[in-house]
Amino acid sequence: MTEVDSGIKGLTVYEVMNVYLPKEKSELKAYIDELKVLLDSYGVTRICDGWTGPKRKFVINFIVYYDGRTIFVKSIDASKERNDAKYIYKLLKEVVKEVGIKNVVQIVTNSGSNYKKARLKMLNNPRFQLFWTPCVAHCIDLMLKDMGKLKIVKIVVERARQVSIFVYNHGFSLNLLREKCRGDLVKPNLTRFATNYITLQSFESKKVGLRSMFTSEEWFGWREAESLGGREA
Repeated sequence: MTEVDSGIKGLTVYEVMNVYLPKEKSELKAYIDELKVLLDSYGVTRICDGWTGPKRKFVINFIVYYDGRTIFVKSIDASKERNDAKYIYKLLKEVVKEVGIKNVVQIVTNSGSNYKKARLKMLNNPRFQLFWTPCVAHCIDLMLKDMGKLKIVKIVVERARQVSIFVYNHGFSLNLLREKCRGDLVKPNLTRFATNYITLQSFESKKVGLRSMFTSEEWFGWREAESLGGREA
């Protein structure tokens, strides 16, 4: 603790839960209510985003976007549901009605088969006069996935994976990597299928440091460098 923050008294659990949290909630509600007044003027885009957590819990988030602003509306735990077109259509119909049918200009979802079927069902309903747009990020993910099936790409990705797995499985090689490359090699994934390409980009940007690492005295003086995994790396 530094001298600057040594005199600061932290909030109690009671203050956080019973004073500041309700205050923040009240201010956020007022902000959202203020934006809702603009719905008739701009119309909204309804965004539907599915997400599977580390414990395989499937959550569908619903977001409203308009006039450069994004508002989170709600999340639905769909883990125990059969996420077919019928169920997706039911959810989308409900959230469109919540905002007001006349206020929804378009809906954005991923391009999964269940969403495509729900899209046709909704677009064929004369009550819903709106556009349906596939998620750009999801489309790019699928393109990258298909690119990854090409033999020439698959081989390069596999070789990069071998190197990174070996280096990150040993404390000595990881520390040597960070010293020579001035940072880590593997970056957090931004999208599901882009991870491989982000890693390859990292290999390219740090190739001078990697070459220095694999030709250094420290590397050749390390016993694991002569192992099968070390020689392959």
